[in-house]
Amino acid sequence: MPLKNDRYTYLLTWSEDDLAYVGSCVEFPSLSCLDKTPEAALKGIRKIVQGIIKDMSQTGEVIPGPIRFGSSIIFNIQPPNKVSTKRNIKAGQGALARAIWKIIKPGVVIKPIKDVPLYYADPNRKGIIIRELNGKRELGIFKNGKFKQCP
Repeated sequence: MPLKNDRYTYLLTWSEDDLAYVGSCVEFPSLSCLDKTPEAALKGIRKIVQGIIKDMSQTGEVIPGPIRFGSSIIFNIQPPNKVSTKRNIKAGQGALARAIWKIIKPGVVIKPIKDVPLYYADPNRKGIIIRELNGKRELGIFKNGKFKQCP
């Protein structure tokens, strides 16, 4: 017969911020245990949960039961509607339009990478963008968040 705290759902993850493994328990989301190895993190969180269950039972608190997973899970995900999609696109284009003059400055050049377009400001003509791609150079402008080549 497993212990009560062995019926819970435990998770192990790596924390880049803490440079440690993090053991957590789904049924007790405020608890966690950091350790050098995943095994130690799991052992630590199980011990913490066991102590919390003991404290809760002594004080008469309701101990959460283990989450039950059925044999099937149904997800009802709605695709974004056209209005929210257009609003998000417009907001992104607006952010780019506001930031473009801070991002591009005459004379700033970044080394090109194959198949990756490189954009920078023309140092001689305000508002003109130079796009380089695989050795080909084009002059243009950004309109509605897209590069348009100048005639």
